Amino acid sequence: MTVVIVADRAFDATVDHVWFPSFTRFAPGALAALARLPHLRSASFADTDLDDAAGLDQLVHLPSLRVLLVDLRGEVTLEFLRALSARMPRCAVTIKGRGELRAGEWA
Repeated sequence: MTVVIVADRAFDATVDHVWFPSFTRFAPGALAALARLPHLRSASFADTDLDDAAGLDQLVHLPSLRVLLVDLRGEVTLEFLRALSARMPRCAVTIKGRGELRAGEWA
């Protein structure tokens, strides 16, 4: 069994949904581990300290990802999320308090 650890939480490689509690702190590069969860369908980072655009960018390689919930914070800007959404046309990128992007456009 493969286990992936992100922000002090362990995930079995077959996990398909991840949610991080409010105020979770992420070490630099922590999201790279999520890219090793091939069945991941949804991920929620709302109300966490996630500000790592490079880490979110690695989620583009997850073909099953359909829902991504994030806040605008640090490097995670509206422009970045719009570009990320355009590269992930099957994934709804929901920006807390702003709306949802699909294929780079507001849904």
